[in-house]
Amino acid sequence: MDNIKEEFFRKNLKNAELFFVETENTHYVISRGEKEELEKSKSFGVCLRIFENGRMGFSYMRNFFDIEKLISSAKANFFNARQWGWSMPSPQETENFDLFDDSFNKKEDEIFAELFEYEKKAKEKDPCVKDALSVSLGISKGRFLILNTNNFEKSFKKTVFTFDIVLRGEKDGEVQVGGSGNAKTYLKKLKKDEILDEAVEDLVEQFGAEAISPKKMTVLLTSKTALSFLSLISGWFCADEFLEKRVPPKIKEGEKIFSPLITIIDDGTVQELPASAPFDCEGRRVYKKEVVKEGVLKTLLKDTRTANLLNATSTANATRSYSSLPAVSHFNFYIEKGPNSKEDLLKDGEVLEITELLGLHLANPESAQFSLGAQGNLYKNGRLIKRVRGITISGDLFEFFNSVVAVADDLKFYGSGGAPSILVKGVDVSG
Repeated sequence: MDNIKEEFFRKNLKNAELFFVETENTHYVISRGEKEELEKSKSFGVCLRIFENGRMGFSYMRNFFDIEKLISSAKANFFNARQWGWSMPSPQETENFDLFDDSFNKKEDEIFAELFEYEKKAKEKDPCVKDALSVSLGISKGRFLILNTNNFEKSFKKTVFTFDIVLRGEKDGEVQVGGSGNAKTYLKKLKKDEILDEAVEDLVEQFGAEAISPKKMTVLLTSKTALSFLSLISGWFCADEFLEKRVPPKIKEGEKIFSPLITIIDDGTVQELPASAPFDCEGRRVYKKEVVKEGVLKTLLKDTRTANLLNATSTANATRSYSSLPAVSHFNFYIEKGPNSKEDLLKDGEVLEITELLGLHLANPESAQFSLGAQGNLYKNGRLIKRVRGITISGDLFEFFNSVVAVADDLKFYGSGGAPSILVKGVDVSG
């Protein structure tokens, strides 16, 4: 990394930016009591942008660094950048915070022994668990560096630990598969026992489920399924999607779009979450922002390019790989928790708790229409009546989020996305 910095600054370039990323990944997996082959990979990439007379040139290299070739390739690819909003990002002071866990020192045999132990624990928790299709631990280590000729020089390191369990079960001749997983920057924050419990619960809840008659119902989305709905609409809040007219016409800053109970946050400063960073990939300081506040769209997420096109200021939401130009995306994106307990949301009348959604890739965020397969649990006055599957929930995403009548206090993150349980009235449910 030091060599890259020296070579870049030695060239005395004007209006240039260099972005460097280095990653090392290790993946430990067991399947049905057998150790899988250990997967390891290591790579780095570097890209260069040069701005000159309203033009921009871009070039990149993988696993090799030659500043002369980067410069000549970037200049050979000059294009009219001004009309597309591209410009040299302004330097900005950033707050450094630690995202690297250097306490992990377990040996390979110890890691595999722990994975086998979790398969054993799963079988002990419920007799219907027959084996683990997979138990895995992934470890990612990354280094990131941005340099530009506006005297900006910043770097940081980050680790991400991922733990996943997929279980196969059998009961009364019925076979089901269930699982769970999560990711954190620090291993000690990765609650593996909690993930195990969720995987077993996800499996067990599927046995003995049945369909129900079509009707409008009050639906409770769990943290997991509420997050699935948030992922459906996440593109609505990215300025590049807005500029390309790939979002519904209702999406405008300052407009009320959801129930006043809904507040949506983007925050890259939560140190334990895997999408956190001290600065975005243009060197802008990352900060916590309310994207939707009490149902009102407060801000679209922007990078330098989209901010220029909208005559606005970047919200520091530029992301990219070494081989791509910056684009808008989220950091840690979540629905803010409410004041109620999940149990309170199940107390009144008939409530259908949705624990799993199917066919998310078939939903159409641009038209705001959805029709999703679902399964879950039917409650009446807080008491479980029966397991439910083979159903479909459908409707309009704006109407759905405007029909939210309560938000629980059980905000949970799965990777970089989070949501609490949410109660929605008048949802179309078909069997």
